[in-house]
Amino acid sequence: MPALPSKIVLGTLETAPPGMPLLFPFGDRDDPQRLAVLLAEQAAAAFPASVEIGRKARVCLDPRTSWKDRRILLGDTLALAAEQSTGHFLALADIDALAPAGTEDWSADRSITMRHDLYKLVLEAVERGGWLVFRTSPTRRVSPDLADLDLEETYATSPHSVALPEEANPYAPEIRPIAAWLTQRGALRPRDLSRIVADVEDFDAHLVDLAYDALSPSAVDAGKLLSAVRPPQHVNGAMGPFAYSGARPTATSIPRAAADALRASGFLQPLADPSTLRMPRLARDQLRRFAHLGMAGETRQLHAHLAALPLDAQGTSDKLETHHHAVLARDVERAKSTALFYGTELRDLATQLSREAHVERDRAKFKKAADLFEYIVTTFDKTDAYAWEYLGYNLARADDLTNRPRIRQAYETAHRLWPDNPLYHGRLLGFRGQLGQDIVADFTLSLDRYVTKFGAERDAVSFFAEAAFKGLERGKRADQVNRIVAQKRALLDRFAPRALAAVTDDE
Repeated sequence: MPALPSKIVLGTLETAPPGMPLLFPFGDRDDPQRLAVLLAEQAAAAFPASVEIGRKARVCLDPRTSWKDRRILLGDTLALAAEQSTGHFLALADIDALAPAGTEDWSADRSITMRHDLYKLVLEAVERGGWLVFRTSPTRRVSPDLADLDLEETYATSPHSVALPEEANPYAPEIRPIAAWLTQRGALRPRDLSRIVADVEDFDAHLVDLAYDALSPSAVDAGKLLSAVRPPQHVNGAMGPFAYSGARPTATSIPRAAADALRASGFLQPLADPSTLRMPRLARDQLRRFAHLGMAGETRQLHAHLAALPLDAQGTSDKLETHHHAVLARDVERAKSTALFYGTELRDLATQLSREAHVERDRAKFKKAADLFEYIVTTFDKTDAYAWEYLGYNLARADDLTNRPRIRQAYETAHRLWPDNPLYHGRLLGFRGQLGQDIVADFTLSLDRYVTKFGAERDAVSFFAEAAFKGLERGKRADQVNRIVAQKRALLDRFAPRALAAVTDDE
C-alpha cells in the first residue's frame, strides 16, 4: 500500500500535530549531518518491527560512516519507510531553512554541497509520501521545488492567533505575529505594512528589523542569548536553560519581563504545546548577528555552560546540540568527547586554529590544527577530502621536516578523494616541487586540462597555479617557475593573472 501523500502546510507551528516529533532545520552548517542522523532515528522509531529499516538506520548513526554512504543509506531508509507507512510518519518544520544558498570555492569544506545533497534527498522522500512539511517562512528558492512535487498545500491558522489586518497577508506566517505586535502598539499602521511590501525586497526581514528596534534593551539582550539556543524551549518556571531572575540577562538567567516581552512581540512563538516556545528563524538570524555586540562574553559563557551538560539523560537531538555548543565554546576536548555521530563540526575548530596560526605565525598552533584534522580522518569519515587536505597543509606550515611523508600522504589522499579540485592538486604538485622534484611537465599538462574543463569558472585555474607556485617558491625552485612561465605565460595571463603577477613582479 502506498504511503499517505505528503502534505505541505503553510502556517505557524501551533498547528503541528501533538505527539508527533518535529525535526528542525536551522539554516546552520551542521544541518545536513544533524538532520541525517535525526531522520534515520525517527524512521527507525516509526517502524520498530522493520529489521531492514533498523539496520540501515544504525549504520547511518555510526560516526565512522562516510557522508556518501550515510546519504545513500538514509535514502534507502526513507524509501522503505514510505513503502510500509499508512499515515504520516515524519514532520519537518521550516523546510525553507534547509534550502542551499551560495556557492563554495575550492578551499571550502563542501558543507553547501552536503546541504544540496540532503535537500534533494528530502524532496525525493517527501514526494514518496508520509511527510508533513511545514513552511513557516516560505522563500522563492524553495517554492518551485515544492510546486513540482504536486502535493496538497494547505494553510493552517492557529486558533490562538490574534486578528490581523489583511495587509499582513503577504508576510510569512511566522512574521505575522510580529506584524500584529507592531500594529497593535501603534508603531505601524496597516497601510504601512503594504508600503513595506511594495518598497522593500525582503519585507519579512525588514519587519523583523523594525520590531528589533522597538524592543526594550533588556528584551534585546535576552533575545540575543536565546538565539544561541536553537531548538524550541520548554517554559515551566524557567525559559529553557535560563532561570527567571535578575535585572539583566546573563548566561544562565533572564528577567521574566524580558521573556514576556519577546513572547508578546512574536520573537518567541508557541508550538502545539503552548508551554514550548520557538524563536522564528528570521528573528533568530537578526538577534544572532548582533549577539557579539555587548553580549559576546555572556554568549561564550552560555555555550560553555550548555556544552558541559551531562549526556547520560539526553536524547539524540540534545546530544547533538551539546556537541554544537562545545564547538562554539571552542572546547576541543569536550567537542571531541561529544562527537558521537559525526566529526564534521570539529573541522570548524581545526580551521579556526589554522587561521589563528597563520595570523600569529605560530607553528605550534599549526601542529594543534593538524592533530585535530588527523583525529577527524582517523576517528570519523576517512573519505573526508577537506580534512585530509588541511591535515597536510597544517603539517607543512608547522615546518617539521620529519613530517614530509605524512604531508605528502595527506595531500595525495585529498587529491585522490577529490581529483577535480584544482587547489588540492596544486598543493600536491607544489609540495612535490618544494621537495626538489621536477613538476614542470605535470604542471603544464594539468594547467591545460583545467583551462579546458573550467576556464574562468570559480577561479579554478588561479587556485591551481597559485598553490603550485607557492610550493615551488618555498623550495626556492625559481628555475621551474621560469620554465613554466616561459611555456604558459599567455594562459596564465588570461586565466590566472594573480598567480602570474606573484611570480613575475620582479621582472
